Amino acid sequence: MNFNHIRYFLMTAQEASFSRAAQRLHITQQTLSGQIAALEKELGCRLFLRHVPLELTYGGKVFMEYARQFQERYRSMEQAFQDIQHQEKGCLRLGIAYTRGHILLPPLLQRFQQLYPLMEVEVAEESNAELLLQLQEGETDLMIGYFPEPVSGIQTRMLQMEEIQLVVADELLERVYGKEKETVIRQLRESRDPRVLRDCPFLRTDVADLAGYLVMKLLNRLQFVPRQKVKAHNLELLLELCVAGAGVCFSPDYLVEGFLRPEQRAKLLQVPMGEDLRYPICFGWRTGNYQWSMLEKFMECAKKKV
Repeated sequence: MNFNHIRYFLMTAQEASFSRAAQRLHITQQTLSGQIAALEKELGCRLFLRHVPLELTYGGKVFMEYARQFQERYRSMEQAFQDIQHQEKGCLRLGIAYTRGHILLPPLLQRFQQLYPLMEVEVAEESNAELLLQLQEGETDLMIGYFPEPVSGIQTRMLQMEEIQLVVADELLERVYGKEKETVIRQLRESRDPRVLRDCPFLRTDVADLAGYLVMKLLNRLQFVPRQKVKAHNLELLLELCVAGAGVCFSPDYLVEGFLRPEQRAKLLQVPMGEDLRYPICFGWRTGNYQWSMLEKFMECAKKKV
């Protein structure tokens, strides 16, 4: 057994497909199948049930735990010796939500590559819950996201505060409330209560999205079921619809600033929703292994860009 056997096994288990795993490993499917078969022969048991998609056997699940531990220790050793040799190179695996990454990463990665040209950054874009799971299982080195409570084995450091805003086009308010528009705006600013706009249609994101989940908790507490016109996972789309006067939208403040042009924002009423919808976005990384110096350098670079 060698390290390639472990690497091939983990990629095959992750993709649940010989063909997709082979593509990601840049080898032929025949080579991958042969390597997995040789590993199974050495271990004396099947690791995969050969149907679509591939499924781990009991032996495969046991081997998975050992393989992940070995891969994690091997990566830690590589990183330790890179630091000993003062080699600022390697692959940093970063997990971040798509919308947040769309705003934060372009200037950050440009700066990081300027400072550390030998470094590679591999970005995983998933929901906050999936990113946390990937970090815990060692599939990423660093996560940028929301940590609602302390997690065993994970250390965090705050990057920035975010706040969800209620966003509505002046055109929609004029159309729905007419002469009462200014009174409604004043009530909304004073109360920060979305029920003030109960006569308006709403644009909602999925609860799998962090903003969608926090807004759902707020609406449940208020016992308010808004008239939903559009539901979509893509917040950029919802903001564009909001600018067009299609409905009321809830969005993190950084997305409003990042996705919309100044002339678009000028058409909107933006109402911060207060402490209940204000939350820290943090770096998170695993403890217990060697802490690679490049994690600290990446975090320093990010703090300067925020």
